[in-house]
Amino acid sequence: MKDKDGFVFLSHLLTPETPGYGGKSGFTSTPATQICQGATANSQSFHFSSHTGTHIDFPRHFFENGKCGEDYPASEFVYSNPYLISRISKPNDIIGVEDWVRAVPENTDLLLLRTGFEHFRTRRVYWEENPGISAELGKWLRQFRPNLRAIGLDTISLTGYQNREIGRKAHRAFLDPEQHGRPILIIEDMSLDKIQSQLELVLASPLRIQNADGAAMTVFGKESVK
Repeated sequence: MKDKDGFVFLSHLLTPETPGYGGKSGFTSTPATQICQGATANSQSFHFSSHTGTHIDFPRHFFENGKCGEDYPASEFVYSNPYLISRISKPNDIIGVEDWVRAVPENTDLLLLRTGFEHFRTRRVYWEENPGISAELGKWLRQFRPNLRAIGLDTISLTGYQNREIGRKAHRAFLDPEQHGRPILIIEDMSLDKIQSQLELVLASPLRIQNADGAAMTVFGKESVK
């Protein structure tokens, strides 16, 4: 639900139920200090990988010479021309260069792809049979949508778990710093089902961690208030 100013969260809460790619443990939280045990304040310790929950993939994720999180200025994560596409996908689909891609406006800086798979997030099928993206789509977007800086998905990964080699090639196609056009950053495991109209603005804030190949992030967007 959007607030009175039209803002809506596009990232999931990190909880013990957060799914991990390949069925791995996602997120754990344990008390570090507790007032109820005599401490002066409450604090917690968190354990999760750099690719848990709503998170971003930087080029360093697949390339040793690729940029990591600290190499980007804050403005990199402000998107003033986001574009949402709904393309309902079935388990194990591979999404390629289809007619809807050509309809993406040329000034788009963030492409949000709503597959509908978010509805399975609490079930095993979410990570085990998630739709994936083809390398051809990454190459096409880099060539024909040069303003595009990131793609966001409501699936656990751009890589379909049942099609991992296709997914590895796709990650490289989006992130390779040596290929034609700028690398396109990848935001995975987003919450897109509450969006009711196109967004005017999206702000994404990855955790600031040295040499990070990826990072959990909070993302929110602004819908038109009518």
